[in-house]
Amino acid sequence: MRQWLLGGILIMMALLIWWVYDYEPQLDQLTFSRDAVRQAQERQEMLHNRLQRFSADDKKQQSQNKQLEALSSRIIPGKSIEEVNAQIQTELQKFLDDHDISLSSYQAMAPGKWRDYKLGKMQFRLNATTRKFSQVLDYLEKLDTAVCVTGMNIRYQKRKSGLLNVTLELSTLFLEEEQSS
Repeated sequence: MRQWLLGGILIMMALLIWWVYDYEPQLDQLTFSRDAVRQAQERQEMLHNRLQRFSADDKKQQSQNKQLEALSSRIIPGKSIEEVNAQIQTELQKFLDDHDISLSSYQAMAPGKWRDYKLGKMQFRLNATTRKFSQVLDYLEKLDTAVCVTGMNIRYQKRKSGLLNVTLELSTLFLEEEQSS
């Protein structure tokens, strides 16, 4: 029985030594590895979320760049408001001449502002039939530039063969070119 007891103690001592020197360090290493894997997964998820956020921001920026390109192509190039207004006046006069619409007068008005941007303003007085005036409005609507109708006064005179006396106020967006020195 003593031998059994001594054998049992030796087996217990061997198990205890194995536990202390082999199994527990491996168990600690396994726990450490699990923690490292969990932290790596959390970091990967965080980085994936950041990547998705940056991708969304990039798509938004690309969309805004496309919009900016589309809008900047509508800006009439010129070094001054007067130059831009002159270009619009020339284009509109050409259209009016091509469509036999009588331009009574043209007047450049004092520049205005929209937000922080300058607006060139001009006034056209013309005589036209309802159909011809409709063509003018269609032309202005389809004009692919930053021009808008900001005022309109229409008077109908029965005595002059049914012509409309129209005062049309147009505004053009003007962006100053940045000069680098």
